[in-house]
Amino acid sequence: MLPRPGGEVARFIDELKRAGVGCSVHWRPLHLHPYYQKTFGWRAKDFPVATAQWKRLVSLPIFPGMREDEIAHVIRTVKRICKRHAL
Repeated sequence: MLPRPGGEVARFIDELKRAGVGCSVHWRPLHLHPYYQKTFGWRAKDFPVATAQWKRLVSLPIFPGMREDEIAHVIRTVKRICKRHAL
């Protein structure tokens, strides 16, 4: 998901959680991890798109054992929140 930067990402996550949809923000571009910066000398400016967008990403639940009703609940919830906030 790509909510707008700033407080909107936190609000989006809070609304998902209140609706019973677990989510997280845990993706970070490799070039921002200390190991890759040290090993390869990668810098934020080397990957401008990933650098600009990564703080807007939200990881939604997805796993092999997800039931159809759980999938439908996640989809409905995301659509409802996005529609309400025009994300």
